[in-house]
Amino acid sequence: MKDIKKGISIILLVFALFGAPVISSAGNGLGPGDGTGQVINIYDGTPVNVSGIVTSLGTQGQGMSIDTGTEVVTVFGIGPVRYWDVLDVARPQIGESVEVQGYEVTFSDGSSGI
Repeated sequence: MKDIKKGISIILLVFALFGAPVISSAGNGLGPGDGTGQVINIYDGTPVNVSGIVTSLGTQGQGMSIDTGTEVVTVFGIGPVRYWDVLDVARPQIGESVEVQGYEVTFSDGSSGI
């Protein structure tokens, strides 16, 4: 019986040391968790067309940079690789010419993005 109590005590101690911090930090994203954070309706933005040469493809969330000839514009939300694979469409690559139709939106902090 002592061994069982000791084993349970050790399990609880391990959980307190390692599990509790993970649980207590869950859900700490950009917003308050009620849907009013940085996620907004893109259709409230201004429609834009961006044409040019892809200069970089960032990792998830970093966007795709396009050189329009007058400026470099970053377009976000092009989707993960698996999305393109399911559609059986080749994902844009650096050096390729692209044309993107999107929306420029303004976030609550005053910054904007496409």
